Amino acid sequence: MARTDIGTFRGVTDDGAAAWLGIPYGRVPQRFAAPVPAPPVDMVSACERGPAAWQPGPGPRPPIVRFDEQCLSLNVFAPAAAAPDRPVAVWIHGGGYIGGGSAQPDFDGAALATAEDILVVSVNYRLGALGFLDVRGLPDPHPRAERHAPVSNAGLRDILLALSWVRDHISGFGGDPGRVTIFGQSAGAHAVCALASTPQARGLFARAIAQSPPPVAITPDDARRVAEVTLREAGASSVVELGAVPPDRLIAASLLAYAQIADRSPGVLGSAPVIDGDLLEGEPLAVLASGRGLAVPLLIGSNRDEMTAFGEDRLIRSDERALAHLGRPAVPPELVGDRPGRDEATERWFRLPALAAASGHAGRASAWAYEFAYVPSGFGPVHRGGAGATHGIEAGFIFGNTDRGMWNWLAPGGPSVGDLAMLSRMRHAWGAFIRDGDPGWEEIRAGGVHALG
Repeated sequence: MARTDIGTFRGVTDDGAAAWLGIPYGRVPQRFAAPVPAPPVDMVSACERGPAAWQPGPGPRPPIVRFDEQCLSLNVFAPAAAAPDRPVAVWIHGGGYIGGGSAQPDFDGAALATAEDILVVSVNYRLGALGFLDVRGLPDPHPRAERHAPVSNAGLRDILLALSWVRDHISGFGGDPGRVTIFGQSAGAHAVCALASTPQARGLFARAIAQSPPPVAITPDDARRVAEVTLREAGASSVVELGAVPPDRLIAASLLAYAQIADRSPGVLGSAPVIDGDLLEGEPLAVLASGRGLAVPLLIGSNRDEMTAFGEDRLIRSDERALAHLGRPAVPPELVGDRPGRDEATERWFRLPALAAASGHAGRASAWAYEFAYVPSGFGPVHRGGAGATHGIEAGFIFGNTDRGMWNWLAPGGPSVGDLAMLSRMRHAWGAFIRDGDPGWEEIRAGGVHALG
């Protein structure tokens, strides 16, 4: 049992770990509006994961079993032996701001919590058009009351509310609200950078880890174009009508809008947060690089072969055209799909922005940079046609759920001795940073980038 001032939560215990699942931290009062706190309860059975945010496709594999606009829930994992004031790690999942969820098997926090004697919290937040469509400039014949009016970056505001919940209530689960680390991968890492760049998150966390964050925040003009095209594709003429469109139709319309915007403006990710001048004053990685982020220790890095995950066609369509759009020489056709072309794309979209953020932030607080270069046993090196140390795989070595999810293809025959050694090394480095604020190598101002692999 976990007792808090908003209610008592009954969880489950399995294999040395305690878990409280599907705890509502907020609710959506109206589509496109800011979230509000979940109401207090007497006693809740927190034994099943909550629904995922609406997203494209027929749905993720189990245990994400359903979608719902009321998706604002979190899971808490802890060692089964109760103890007070354990450090807390809050996981923000990736998925391009359009997919994923806190119930993904890869990111079950039980193994990480027990191995590192910490609490792990994983959160759901609104995605795609329901979380990041900025409708404030669309026709609105019947404006809502201010407290339920449309807002920008609703998905980020969901995460802020989840962090407020953690600050206020995690002590009831044995966590220390003064030692909260946020960590995320890909879009989740970009969200980490966004939170680390905004004064509105001050006091909600003490440390931050960003794993492969791409600089994808969009301008207000791009956000307006995405909203206008989504409105048209949904067959609506106002915010009111768009608010009544069934969620699956709205998601489908937004995907058409994203594709059209990408055709006109290569490199623009339509589902990304908008630089709204309120929550975000600039692209988050650029804000960190300029030394204007929150004064919290930062661990940030990328994988050596990020772009092998996106395929040759993605490089041709997005990366080469984005270069031309920016007035830079395009990647020579003979290099697209080859190591040099992929390396250049990895440098531009992942490695260099992360290094700049770490270097700039080092003048504000302690900062560490890393490059994950380990090739798992189920993969081959890039020069032999393999995926190498591709996008996202480092998370598998942190959570360590080797019997499920991505480990089925990281190591189809089971993890090798080398895989397990790297898993232990990664997990202990992340655990050390979460506990003590030091992953175990020199800060960037003193030693540069640390290679893992």
